[in-house]
Amino acid sequence: MRLRVSPDMDFYLDMELQGVTDKTRDYDIQQYDKIVYEEFVNRLKQAFPEGDFRVYNFEFKVARESKTEAA
Repeated sequence: MRLRVSPDMDFYLDMELQGVTDKTRDYDIQQYDKIVYEEFVNRLKQAFPEGDFRVYNFEFKVARESKTEAA
């Protein structure tokens, strides 16, 4: 059976970006849009090896809050 799942959720990525700390302004990290998006897609491909997914909207910012517990 093939299912279509379209959740509205947050993902936390641990990434090293040169010069970015938890104090960096969100505006200043937007220059890394392509790098962050590529890493996000790579991780989705690992989680969903079928590779049949679409990203309709992509936003990111520095996570200043602690991670949430996985469902």
